[in-house]
Amino acid sequence: MHALGNPPLCKESALSSGCLNWLPGLLWLWMIAAGLGGMSQCVEGAEGKADWKFEVQLIWGTNDEKPPGRELKEVEAKITDGLKGIFKWKNYFEVTRKKMDVAGGATQRLKMSDKCDVEVQSLGGSNVEIRLIGEGKCVNKVKQTISTGKLITIAGGDKNDTAWFVILKPL
Repeated sequence: MHALGNPPLCKESALSSGCLNWLPGLLWLWMIAAGLGGMSQCVEGAEGKADWKFEVQLIWGTNDEKPPGRELKEVEAKITDGLKGIFKWKNYFEVTRKKMDVAGGATQRLKMSDKCDVEVQSLGGSNVEIRLIGEGKCVNKVKQTISTGKLITIAGGDKNDTAWFVILKPL
């Protein structure tokens, strides 16, 4: 059992494995590098700084069914299975899917919705820094090494018994 009690987003098995980072009093923030598939392509520049291409998905997690009248798509089974293995929601819907190019040494920001942006900075080689911005505020910042076959999943806030996730897939 977690010293602070069960965070509302995780299953007991994820909690007992110690894989969650939860801070009381704040929106829970969490980052995992999940081996859910995908291939990476990196082009090295003269200074060793990499150019990256990503497919970025904004995903909504809920126990409710898909609301009528909303243009939400079912999330790929491989991603859904990975999320269900850690988080408590039974349904995951894709809100938005976009492409993002990040030049070596540069920072690129992508608007995923009215309330969600993601910012990626190429740090050189396979290293990037990713900032998740919710309602204009940075809610999570992580440094990550991009690996072939690995997705990067960043979770946003838990509100009204739902959550949001941004998944970056190197192309």
